[in-house]
Amino acid sequence: MNTMNEMVEAVKAHAIAHYNDGEGWDMVAECMGTEEITEALTNVGEYSEVPVADPTTNEEAIAEISKDAALWEEMKGNTASGEEY
Repeated sequence: MNTMNEMVEAVKAHAIAHYNDGEGWDMVAECMGTEEITEALTNVGEYSEVPVADPTTNEEAIAEISKDAALWEEMKGNTASGEEY
């Protein structure tokens, strides 16, 4: 089991390592800081309507944030094609 701080740092490191993978991690790296990642992992703040699985490990935390990353990547593609969100 990892602490919240360890999980947040793991998510940040993963986002940087996968910045150019085309999977939305660039948006995580650019748009989510410690507070936003913590909110997303604890289901509070602006992320309170997005259910999470209460991650306890770095891997689970990365998997949870990958859902946001994938959504952002999809939105980028749709916006580039002229669709609006």
